[in-house]
Amino acid sequence: MYLALLMFAGVAWGSTMVLAKLSVADGHAAMGVAWWQAMIGAVLLGALTHVRGKRLPVSRRHLIFYLALGALGTAIPHSVSFTVASHLPASLLSVIISTVPLLTYAIAVPIGAERLSAQRVLGTGLGIAGILILLSPTADLGMASAIWIAIALISPLCYAVENLTLDKATPHGLDPISTLCGMSLGALILLTPIVLLRGDFVSPVPPWGTDDLAVGAMALIHIAAYTTLIYLIEKAGPVFASQLAYVVTLSGVAWGMAVLAERPGGGFWIALGLLIAGLALVNPRRSVSTKDA
Repeated sequence: MYLALLMFAGVAWGSTMVLAKLSVADGHAAMGVAWWQAMIGAVLLGALTHVRGKRLPVSRRHLIFYLALGALGTAIPHSVSFTVASHLPASLLSVIISTVPLLTYAIAVPIGAERLSAQRVLGTGLGIAGILILLSPTADLGMASAIWIAIALISPLCYAVENLTLDKATPHGLDPISTLCGMSLGALILLTPIVLLRGDFVSPVPPWGTDDLAVGAMALIHIAAYTTLIYLIEKAGPVFASQLAYVVTLSGVAWGMAVLAERPGGGFWIALGLLIAGLALVNPRRSVSTKDA
């Protein structure tokens, strides 16, 4: 069962790379799309929190935490992802997102959150080599794409810092669902004034085009995938759940090829191989029982 859930979450998450491109294909502003991701998440997760008989803590420390997570987990990375989505292939976006575990470890060691490990240093080095190949002429992406790749790396960097924030600064009294709800609310608070001042609001009034449907589908998929990931972490353990990175990356590439007819060049596949090898070395290697998988 756990393996089936892992595959579901990974394939679903991978599809959001294609949906990100579709959501901005007809001119929707990146921050406007990010605002709707936060709004839908806040409403649905708030309702789920209420149904579970929980209350979202609102102390000063909790509010600061929500705003920090909102910025690192939604407002900044989503805005960046939707901005670069119109300039980069969905398959490439999937590979870029796969660098989150590598960047998390690279940041965690200097601040003392992780121990130095030769195996993980090698994995991080392979990941960096993969990124350098994507930025080089061998990937056949051109100088303009290389610049957008560099900008796109802001998203996994934010997610990496978010991971460490969750690990080291989560206040008492928050469960995973409440944390996600607070994160969505924090992002909504940060994005609302920016969207209004810039005039980036995406109207929810019909008729709805493909881009509008992509916005809604992406928000629902994010919630479903996040909820599944939380369940896997609680029931199967973080080591097993960490394998999600492989499924998201490979499925994102497959979705891009199947739906958008993307055909990556040779340099892309070399970079993908290096990143997958890097993930294998950086991810925890402790044994995990999969008897229920």
